[in-house]
Amino acid sequence: TLRKVEGFLNILEIAFCGDGVNANSVQLPNGSRVVSLPAMASTGRGFSAVSMLILDEAARVSDEAYLAFRPMLAVSRGDLILVSTPSGRRGFFYREMTAMGKGAEKWFRHTGPVGECVPRISQEVIDEEMAKGDTYFRQEWLCEFIETGRYVMDEQLLHKIVKTEVAAFTWV
Repeated sequence: TLRKVEGFLNILEIAFCGDGVNANSVQLPNGSRVVSLPAMASTGRGFSAVSMLILDEAARVSDEAYLAFRPMLAVSRGDLILVSTPSGRRGFFYREMTAMGKGAEKWFRHTGPVGECVPRISQEVIDEEMAKGDTYFRQEWLCEFIETGRYVMDEQLLHKIVKTEVAAFTWV
């Protein structure tokens, strides 16, 4: 991701250098920094007043790391950007993208299925990827959250059988 940032800065002819502290960083002429961190709760701590936090491949970042990074935005009320293709119906990325988390109504969500990339991606490539299987294609190319098959019941069945209008253990 840092290489992509450097590539964009080159295209824009913006001079940059390292920040002198972090090996994987870029400092811009206005003093802003871009720091690339591993998605690990234990090593990604220590930053505060972050104006923008981008989690690339967010569906593969652990809930533990996500929760460790969120306080970095507390002082600045900075922006949080999650970028990823789905990886099953689990984890914070799934909850945030399907409006299941607290405060989820404040999120702006956008999916970019392959249909939005035509003609950039040729029909030949799309056909090749479709041939690799429906589940794979729907998740990787259509941005759908697909059941992983790891559980006895799928999520839709579970929602059908749970009765929210029945008060639990009111007889105790």
